[in-house]
Amino acid sequence: MKKALCIILSMMIILVSFAACGDKEDENFEYVTDAKGEVVTNEDGVKQTQPVEPSEKDGNSTTASTTKGEGTTKPSNGTAAVNPDDFADFNPNASKDDLLDEGTKVQKTTLRDDIIKKTINDKKFTMTMTVLGESAEIPTTVTMDGEKFGASLSLNGIDSKVINKDGKTYVAFNYSGMKMYMETDSDAMGMGDIMTPQAGEDQKYVKTTTVKDGGKTYTCEEYKTDDGVVTKYYFEGKKWVRQEVVDGDTVSICEIKEFKDTVDNSIFDLTGYTKLDEKALAAMGGGAQ
Repeated sequence: MKKALCIILSMMIILVSFAACGDKEDENFEYVTDAKGEVVTNEDGVKQTQPVEPSEKDGNSTTASTTKGEGTTKPSNGTAAVNPDDFADFNPNASKDDLLDEGTKVQKTTLRDDIIKKTINDKKFTMTMTVLGESAEIPTTVTMDGEKFGASLSLNGIDSKVINKDGKTYVAFNYSGMKMYMETDSDAMGMGDIMTPQAGEDQKYVKTTTVKDGGKTYTCEEYKTDDGVVTKYYFEGKKWVRQEVVDGDTVSICEIKEFKDTVDNSIFDLTGYTKLDEKALAAMGGGAQ
């Protein structure tokens, strides 16, 4: 999951940069609408735009302007600007200060294997969680259906997702109705072997503890790999609620909201999204400068 998250964030910067560089300096545009006020699209489903003089736009219009060189798309309807720098400096790692305190050792339990491992190995599940980064909490959903993998997240007002299926990887984002995606070979993206927070065979059981935090008591099962990566699975009763992974100085923490053995296939759907290519860039404002 950490790998997918980093790929989404990296590709989001590229997507936003392309989307932001398409318009000429100080040029404004508006969507072309028909007699019913609906936005006109071409045969490829791309929304059509036309230049508009600055005096014609107001605070309630759907026009947008772009300032060349800033890498920022500025919708005029009061929505926050899209700036690649918002994502370039984002660190998805958590702080070691966010790790829960050590608990009291108890008799061995098998909650990881009973609740998590079989479902993950069956490759059919949906997991909703919050990833705790140093600068933000990231709502995230992970879905696997056989060989198809999908991860979606929301960050700085942009909903994005990465999809791995049929040997292809798709990275898409939706910002204020602007839906775009990029496509590449899964092997080129290093996504061929993508997996979720793992309950893998390479992990060896270390111990079980009871941990108290915020008035609640959790059962924590700790596992460790031969190369020293420590994973702690936290359970409230028989519900998986948290995972902490410590790999040297790198810390990954997820708060699990829901983990179920059913799939919502909408995460794999790109209906309404425009593939990012020269034709799409031209429709957005005339191509890169």
